Amino acid sequence: MKGIFIATDTPLIGGVLTYLRDIALRLSASGISVAVGLRNLPHLIPIIDELRQQSIHVTHPFDVTFFQHGYLPLITGYGPFSYRRFFSTFGKKNLVLLVHDQVDIYYPQPFQFLYRLGYRYLQVPNLQNARAIITVSHWAKSFLQDFYGLAQVYAVPNAVDVHRFRPELSKENRRERKKSLGLRPEKDLILIPGRLSPEKNPFLPLRVAQLLPEIDFAYVGTGELEGPVRLAQKALRLGNVFFLGKRYDMPNVYAAADAVLQPTLGENQSLSTLEAMACGLPVITSDIPAQREIINHRQTGVLSPPEPKHMAKWILYALENREELGNNARAYVVLHHNLDFYLPRLLSTLNEIAALI
Repeated sequence: MKGIFIATDTPLIGGVLTYLRDIALRLSASGISVAVGLRNLPHLIPIIDELRQQSIHVTHPFDVTFFQHGYLPLITGYGPFSYRRFFSTFGKKNLVLLVHDQVDIYYPQPFQFLYRLGYRYLQVPNLQNARAIITVSHWAKSFLQDFYGLAQVYAVPNAVDVHRFRPELSKENRRERKKSLGLRPEKDLILIPGRLSPEKNPFLPLRVAQLLPEIDFAYVGTGELEGPVRLAQKALRLGNVFFLGKRYDMPNVYAAADAVLQPTLGENQSLSTLEAMACGLPVITSDIPAQREIINHRQTGVLSPPEPKHMAKWILYALENREELGNNARAYVVLHHNLDFYLPRLLSTLNEIAALI
């Protein structure tokens, strides 16, 4: 393995692209030869420039030059159909796919069945064409193997920069951060980070906010359901619900919060959860396999049925036990999901895969 070619055709600046940028920078800093394939879109130029400033070659995602020179291609597609172009360009059984997908979503039936059916017929054939699959959680590895019958699946759990995401210990500083975001400094603040899309269950926090009018709630992110959620907030006259939009300064946003709410129905391994935990914030989230893997109930966070009354109850519990839960969460991430320790695990896996090619 002469080097690693990391490529994605995603047009979005989100968790996946941030993750790929971080590992490219870390690999390059460790002396590994790295090239990156990204779409040349105006809003991606800052990331492209950042990589080039560190002497990382950036090209388009379907450039075969580095692959022909012995680089191992580590690919994340924007969707099932984009993988087909990667395979037509690089060939089958040559690519290592980095899978951040929600391999299952816990929608009410029959919608979970339909999601699984769609994943089986649209995405699984792509995964079968890969030389190997790296996914970002142990539960997803087991699910891909046991439910979809896939082989050569490896788990390298997500990690975050614990120096960038760190606790804000001063209550006065938290109040000032709230004011800078246009929020009420005297109120407890519950952040709701993530895309406003069906699998994130974005309407549920509105119903929780109805039950807890003395607490403020702030959505962080955008998505296809943002408009309907805003309309619902106005219809319900919820003065304690705010929208912060897409943010690129998440450490500052977390520093304003008292806890994080994630009523998600589907994750592989949530970077938002890990970031919040690294910031010493208690996370109240749905009791699904992805979240169970990183949260120990009432120790490092709270697992709850995704129902308003349950989540409202656990928000009050988390606020009452904020310091203990937050300290435990931070300690867990520093030990198990620290970007400083991530690189050896990833390199070991890539070397194992390269030896098989």
